[in-house]
Amino acid sequence: MVGLNLVIPDKADPERDSVADRWRARGGAITRIGRFWDPPYLDREAVRIYGNDTFALVLAQKLNLHLVSPDDDLLVRLPAEQIGRRIRIANLGDACNFTFPTFVKSVVPKQFRAGVYASWPQLESECAGLSMNTPIYESEVVKFDAEVRGFIFEGRVQDAAVYEGSADSSTAMEFLSIVARNDALPVTCVLDIGFVRDRGWVVVEANAAWGAGLNGCDPDKVLGCIAHATQVSARWPTMARVNLIVEKSERVRYYTDIAETLAAMNVCAEDYDWYVSDMDTNFPASDLGNDDRWVTGQELARVLRAENSQFTWGVFSAVLPGQRPAITVRPCADGNPDFWNGTDIVPQLPEALFEIVCWDGSATLLIGLSVEQGIAYCTAHPEAVPLESYRVGGK
Repeated sequence: MVGLNLVIPDKADPERDSVADRWRARGGAITRIGRFWDPPYLDREAVRIYGNDTFALVLAQKLNLHLVSPDDDLLVRLPAEQIGRRIRIANLGDACNFTFPTFVKSVVPKQFRAGVYASWPQLESECAGLSMNTPIYESEVVKFDAEVRGFIFEGRVQDAAVYEGSADSSTAMEFLSIVARNDALPVTCVLDIGFVRDRGWVVVEANAAWGAGLNGCDPDKVLGCIAHATQVSARWPTMARVNLIVEKSERVRYYTDIAETLAAMNVCAEDYDWYVSDMDTNFPASDLGNDDRWVTGQELARVLRAENSQFTWGVFSAVLPGQRPAITVRPCADGNPDFWNGTDIVPQLPEALFEIVCWDGSATLLIGLSVEQGIAYCTAHPEAVPLESYRVGGK
């Protein structure tokens, strides 16, 4: 680990701290940071990231680093005998025809709670605000008598440990070694496998090494997995931001459907605090108040669950929870010429991670998206165009 700087959250965590101790013992440096959305200067060539999803993804974006993760659809690409149960990818809207109870999780991680759902109404309530086109995994319900975590690097198991139940670790290691050689896996990842009675070992899920806990694995043996889970990216300039506009689309019911917009971005309202301003809605949005105000992600999500909640005008400014700046100039939509003039289009609230603008009920403007959010949105809405080009040729 000589010459490499492992960057981790400043909050104490026994597993992460043990990784840090072994990293330092192997000659590496450790940097603990709290304000990961505003990191100090770091030599990005030397940085390796290890932490929770929000910490790792935001920091990687800030430093223009690429985090190695297994593909979201990996489970349906592995051989059937390694999955050991019926599993498929469908759209959320198809779930009304599922046979319940059944296990359901989002293909894009953590869009809603994964678990066994007893009925369509229960799943529909959990997924309120998500587009019916949201891809989901639907799986046969099975019982795992034991579960094992394995860290994989270049097709080899670096270490594995039983973290639930009890099992023959030698047969688990043999199964993991077979799965690890599959070309569908990235250079490094973490595999969780489970033992199903009368079926044997099966793959439960795959996770990224940059965020996975040890679950009993030897930190010394998995340092290489963690180190190779961060890569220097030259694809995008540092702090790349994407500004988009969508109109004239047949894929949305109306252009200022915020719930659908967030789902297309792979964003959960609950992950942010929101400053909502210049609001004009088609419904009494009592939870948002009559004036510009801050709302929690939970409050906004509750409003978005209302049927056909359309915002004719409005600005939604997203910041990390608990990081609410003072408002000196209110973000506005109606009559704001800055979307169409000037060379740099940025969120009106300087501290905002991104901004969503509802424009006269006829267009949605997305300002300051990360590259990942922009790609996700354009995948769902290929008719979206860069706001800068629209400004030049349109307004």
